[in-house]
Amino acid sequence: MASEQVKKVLEAEERARQAEQEAIRKAASIRARAEEDAASIMAGKKDEADKQAKYILAKADSKAKEILDKAYADSREQCKKLREDTAGRWDKAVQVVISCITE
Repeated sequence: MASEQVKKVLEAEERARQAEQEAIRKAASIRARAEEDAASIMAGKKDEADKQAKYILAKADSKAKEILDKAYADSREQCKKLREDTAGRWDKAVQVVISCITE
């Protein structure tokens, strides 16, 4: 009878050991899957961030080109006005000199 009890205890210990090993295997499997899922999610987030960065850079390039184009147009317009002003003043100066000489 005592040997029957010892046998049952040993069998229960073996089942407990097997259950523990199975739990350890399942935990390792779950952890590995979680790591894979996390890596996949992070890769997706990185791709999304890369796309956003490219979009932002494209918008910035476009805006910079727009600003430069406007600045060049404004600069050309100012140069044109300065040339016209200078030419007008030059003509006036020549007329003043001629009138001083002829008088």
